[in-house]
Amino acid sequence: MKMLLSAAATAGTTADSDARSLLLRRSLRAYCGSSRQPLITETEALADAKTPVTVLESLSAFAPPKHAPLVLFDGLVNAPEAHLGRNVLVCMGTLQAELQSFAERNGVDTKAAPLWWKNILRNYERIILLDNHALAQSAGFAPWAKLHLADNFPVELGPKRDAKRILILNHDPDAGEAVLSLHDALAQLGEVSVLGPHSVMTEDLEHMLEAAVHVHYGYSTHRAATALTPIDSLINGFYTIVMAAPQPAEPLIKEKTAAEAFTIPAKAKVLQKTSLSKKSSLPEKTKSSEKTKAGLQEVPTAVLHEIRNRRYGLVVEDSSELLEGVERFLARLAMFDRDKMAINPELQRYDRMNEEYIAAMHSHFTAQVPA
Repeated sequence: MKMLLSAAATAGTTADSDARSLLLRRSLRAYCGSSRQPLITETEALADAKTPVTVLESLSAFAPPKHAPLVLFDGLVNAPEAHLGRNVLVCMGTLQAELQSFAERNGVDTKAAPLWWKNILRNYERIILLDNHALAQSAGFAPWAKLHLADNFPVELGPKRDAKRILILNHDPDAGEAVLSLHDALAQLGEVSVLGPHSVMTEDLEHMLEAAVHVHYGYSTHRAATALTPIDSLINGFYTIVMAAPQPAEPLIKEKTAAEAFTIPAKAKVLQKTSLSKKSSLPEKTKSSEKTKAGLQEVPTAVLHEIRNRRYGLVVEDSSELLEGVERFLARLAMFDRDKMAINPELQRYDRMNEEYIAAMHSHFTAQVPA
C-alpha cells in the first residue's frame, strides 16, 4: 500500500497551524514509515495541483478498477491523478477543519456551492478519525462518507526532558482565569509554561513540551485536546497530573423578587432557611467525598486506568492537591539529578508498559484500514 503525504498540511509552522494536528501527523508519518507496521510499502509527498477542484469532484462518478491498489492519504489534497484507485483518508482533526483548509488552499467558493464537498468525500472508501471528539463533530457527514474511529492514536515525542520546568495544558476554553491562578501558584515551584485551546505550532512549542511535569486541566473526550492528551504525556515518560475541572455550583434557592415575596407564607420562609442551614452543616468528609466523586466522573475512564497503573501519574481535585503533587514530583526529579542518574529508574520500570500501549494503539489504527 502507498501512503500519500499532504505537503500542504506541513508547509511550515505558521500561526494558523494547529499544534495537535501537526503532532499527530508527524507521529502517524513516523509510524507508517517505520518497520513497526505491515501495510505501507511506499510514501510520497503530494502537493495541491492547479487544476480546478471540479476535476477531483467528477472522479466520484466512476468506480475504481476491480483490483485497484489501496492508497492512504494523511490529509485532503487536490491531486485528481492520485485518486484513481481505492482511497482512504486520515484526518488529524475534525472533517470540517480538513475541508475548510482544503477550500482555502484551493479557492473554493463555499458560499456559492455550500455542498461542494459531497463528491470530494465520495472519492474515499472510508475516512479515519483519530479521536472521539473529532468523530462526534464529523458525524453530520456520515450520509456521504464512511467514518471510522482509531481513537487514542499516540503522539510520540523525543526523550529530552527538562526537570526544572512545568507545563500546563489547558483543554477548557472557558478556564482562562482558573489556569492563570494555577500558573501563579506553580510559579513558586519552578518555570511554568501554558498551552491553551487552539494552541499553534510555534518554534518554542518543542521546548515547552520538554517540561518534565505535565499538568492537564479540564481534559475531556467531549472537547478537542490541546497538543497532547494525558495519555500522550504518560506514555512519553512525563510526570503527569490531571486536574478535574470543578463542577458548576448548584444554585441555591432563588431569591424572590419583591412581588413574588408576597406569595410566600412566613412559615415557608422559615422552613426554607432551616433546610439550607441543615444542608450547609454536612460533615466536611461527606462534602469532600461528593466533590471527589463528581470530579473523577469528569476524567475519562481510559485516562484514570492508565494513570492508576503508573506511579508517575496523579489525579487531583483542587489546587492544593496539585501543588503537593507537583512539589513531590519535582523533589523526586531533583533527587535523581543530585545522584547523577543517567536513567530515571522510576520511569524506566514502565518502559515496557508504554511500548505495549503504543503498539496496541498502532494495531487499533491498522485495523481500521481496509485490506
